[in-house]
Amino acid sequence: MFLSAEHETLKKKAEALQVQADDCAKRRELTEPMANLLRDTDTKPVALSDGKTYHITIFNNKLRKECALDISGLPVPNPGKYFQCWAIVEGKDPISLGMVRLDAPAGWQPLPYIEGAATYAISEEASPQGNPVPTLVIAIGNI
Repeated sequence: MFLSAEHETLKKKAEALQVQADDCAKRRELTEPMANLLRDTDTKPVALSDGKTYHITIFNNKLRKECALDISGLPVPNPGKYFQCWAIVEGKDPISLGMVRLDAPAGWQPLPYIEGAATYAISEEASPQGNPVPTLVIAIGNI
């Protein structure tokens, strides 16, 4: 009887450890691409700011054709407002890089790479789906 109870206790502990190991593996799977981008010496930080409140960074790598947003510099938007990310290629209209996900794993959000982008911007929008053009630009930065 005693060995059976001890066996059950150990089995539950092993199951709990397996859940923790699986969670760690999932976190690693989500964060490893960002870590590789950030470790690459060709990755350059692009500071986006309004000159006062917002200090946001997008990491851009022209050789890998990758970029990512560090969402830690973004505040929680006002109620009913959402953030949208943009790339600006000289002489062209802003290109939406999608909506900012403030719940992005590990605080990083991969963004589509836009060839020839000279500037990145973040806008505040009223629609959770964003807009075809920026409504209120809150931060901007040149590559």
